[in-house]
Amino acid sequence: MNPIYLFPAKFKLPAQVLFGIVLFPIVYCEVMHIDWQLPFLNGSPFWQKHPRTVGNFTDEIVSTLLIISLWVMGFSKLPVEDEQTASLRLNALYWGVLVYHVLLLIEIWLMYDFVFLGVSFYNILFSLVLYNIRFEYLVNQQKASLKNEE
Repeated sequence: MNPIYLFPAKFKLPAQVLFGIVLFPIVYCEVMHIDWQLPFLNGSPFWQKHPRTVGNFTDEIVSTLLIISLWVMGFSKLPVEDEQTASLRLNALYWGVLVYHVLLLIEIWLMYDFVFLGVSFYNILFSLVLYNIRFEYLVNQQKASLKNEE
């Protein structure tokens, strides 16, 4: 069987902390309708010197941090990595992608204009979030069934 390249287990907790640190202010600002642009991130990126590209890079940095933290959370090794864990990962990935695309089809048919763009922004991370939730659920379910057998 080909090896699956995973992050070391010690990276999972820092990724969870990073995810919480980045996500909490976003959710709070969105609920309270506060502009969550960080003023020190104003300017033009170093690779583009066109004056029309001047803007705030909070969205890009936050999205990057969220994606990286979700990757590391979802693809960090467990204390025991075996065929059963690989099967759980595959099941969670399949389930996450399937649900994500069903919801994407619903979004395509029911939302228009700026509402579509707003929901699509949050949809970027949704497949990774679904995968992480499903994988943790399956791992916890397996642990509970092993406890019941003992």
